[in-house]
Order: sequence, then structure tokens, then C-alpha cells
Amino acid sequence: NAYQGTFKKFKPLLVLEVNGSPVELYNKTINWVNETYKNPDEVIKGKVEGKYVRINGFASNMITQNVLGTIFYYNIRYSIEIKFKENKFRYEVTKMEQYFEPSSVSSGGWYEIPFNFKVAKRKGKANKKTGIRKEGKTLKYGVETYERIKAYFENLGIGLKEYMENTDNAEQDGSDDDW
Repeated sequence: NAYQGTFKKFKPLLVLEVNGSPVELYNKTINWVNETYKNPDEVIKGKVEGKYVRINGFASNMITQNVLGTIFYYNIRYSIEIKFKENKFRYEVTKMEQYFEPSSVSSGGWYEIPFNFKVAKRKGKANKKTGIRKEGKTLKYGVETYERIKAYFENLGIGLKEYMENTDNAEQDGSDDDW
């Protein structure tokens, strides 16, 4: 039953246009990571100047599940790869993991999860021709989790784009003499 129902999937990929060379966009991305994340040295997992930046991040209470009337909140950690070309960059969430607390029936830990979320239960028998079931009762917490995670990653990518657009090259060179 856990695998039957209606699922919503999002493609965690944005290609955004921003003026600048690959090296300029790379430098702005490094500065954005330094300003956005608490421990930027631990967040950056790989980088090649002008080519790409790979970061790992963490977000609290992103996944909500209702188990027998009890609401559970789960943390996620993720990997993002940002690649650069002339006047654009590619922002892709490559991995997402959910944390489960250890219990008497589970050792707990981080488990990779897909980018799809169950948003409705299954209903009735499958159509004999198509094999598809009608959509059942909407799962409130599934819809909320889907929307929360999708908005989180989209806002992160758009925040990076806005940072790049609003940061000029003088600031990148460290010449902050106008104060």
C-alpha cells in the first residue's frame, strides 16, 4: 500500500540566465555560499574554477509524516551541483537524504529518497484497460511536504541568481572603499 497512490515528482533542475563569464559566475557562487551557509568550508565539497561547484546542505523539519495520528518531522540533507557557461548557470539538486531516528526496530541513519512524494491514496480497483486507479483521498502532509521541499530548492536557486544579479564585479574584487 505504501507504493500505491498518486505521487508528485519534481525535477530539481534550473537553468538560469545571468550576465557574466563562467569565472565571474563561479566567483559569485563561492561568495554566495560563504554568505548563505553557516560553515561554508564544510558545505563546499568540490569546485573547479569556472566549471562547477558542488555543495552539501542540511534543512530541518522538511518532511512531515502522519503515522497513526502522530506527526513526525524529518530532516534532510542534500547535494547541489552548479555548473557555469557564458551568461547562464545550471543548478541541480543531485541527491536528497532523509534522517530516521534509531529505534527498537531500526538502526536509523540517513537514507536516500527520491524526488517524488505521495499526495493521495489509491482508490478502488484498477481500470482493466489502462491499469490506472482513480485518485483517492488527498494526503495533507504529503502535499505539504512536496510543496515545502520544491519551494525550498527553487528559492535557493533563485536566491543564487538574485545574488549574482545584484553583486557587481567591484564587490567581487574586494574593493569595498565606498563605506
